Amino acid sequence: MSEERKELYFYMVLGYTGLFLMGLATMRYIAVLQDGQGQVISMFGFLLTVAYIKHMEKRLSIRKKVIVLTNIIFTAGFSIVSFVLYF
Repeated sequence: MSEERKELYFYMVLGYTGLFLMGLATMRYIAVLQDGQGQVISMFGFLLTVAYIKHMEKRLSIRKKVIVLTNIIFTAGFSIVSFVLYF
């Protein structure tokens, strides 16, 4: 694997880790504060961040197989952790 690909995957992991932590913080905000307007704003911000990451993955020519695998791991991990912590 080339050095450029290793660097790309490293920053992908960092980006998804940040997204994961932002998602957990949003879930905690929703669970603790029960503020309707804040919930909408935080979820909208989270979804915009996800959309940006998806756009950048396409522009960087990341293979479809890697994107699908990453999405499955992220969704499963986020669902399990948020369910255990907040429900």
